[in-house]
Amino acid sequence: MRNFGVEIELNSSDNRDFSKNPLQTGEFPEGFFDVVDLISSLGFKVEPKSWHYTHNNRNWIVKTDSSCGIEICSPVLKETDSVIVLLDHLKDKKFQADNSCSFHIHFDFSDSSNYKIASILSWWIKVEHLVFDCLSKNRKCNSYCKSIGLSDIFEHDHLPSEEVIFFLGKSKHYSVNTFHLVRNNRRTLEFRLFNSQEFIENSWELNSWMFFLNEFINGSSLKGIPSDFCWVDLEDLLALINLKNEKLFWFLSKINNKIDRKSLLRSKSLLDLKKIFVEKI
Repeated sequence: MRNFGVEIELNSSDNRDFSKNPLQTGEFPEGFFDVVDLISSLGFKVEPKSWHYTHNNRNWIVKTDSSCGIEICSPVLKETDSVIVLLDHLKDKKFQADNSCSFHIHFDFSDSSNYKIASILSWWIKVEHLVFDCLSKNRKCNSYCKSIGLSDIFEHDHLPSEEVIFFLGKSKHYSVNTFHLVRNNRRTLEFRLFNSQEFIENSWELNSWMFFLNEFINGSSLKGIPSDFCWVDLEDLLALINLKNEKLFWFLSKINNKIDRKSLLRSKSLLDLKKIFVEKI
């Protein structure tokens, strides 16, 4: 797994509407220092701060957020273990995250050429509609997680090239963006697909999504820049990534939304997965 960092947005404990009652300079929302104390109690080094861009963090950072109230930023990580621990404790302590609270993942691409990054982004545009089928409605219809394929960022006959890096740096509100790469020459891609509450409720899903995204990154970077931005079918996506057995079933069940996790845990082989999937639909 390549290096990454996460951002976890949370509501203030008094559920303040920050669009109507915005934070004042130097103000910290209700519950802010409860989050700081929780992270510290887990043995993680943590720094409370007012909002600002944070890069290459060495410690956990809790900062104010103008839309939700509270934002947690991880240090640079290689594994998800510490994030899972924190998510489970956020659930135990009943911290809340409504539909306005996002969970962002930043992947490090300091080892990748512009060509490889452009290949990943171009293939993302081709498979994005299938990934959105796995998401909750509040993420599909969210101005902070906009579908690239449904935007007007590209002309009808625009062909993939390394220019895609520049186009996806114009806004940080696309489902995947290069905002910091283009603006600050910080070689990361940000995936803005998820809602914080979904991972707080089901922390195990983070590992599944991280596996999926890493497999997509690996497969698309090796594939090269495609000849067009046309959407692909599910079979094409599965050929691009290496999902097997329970990971394959997990992804199919996310799309189908009719297969429960008990069936996933009972399945023993790829044959069982395909059989269950066909029977369910």
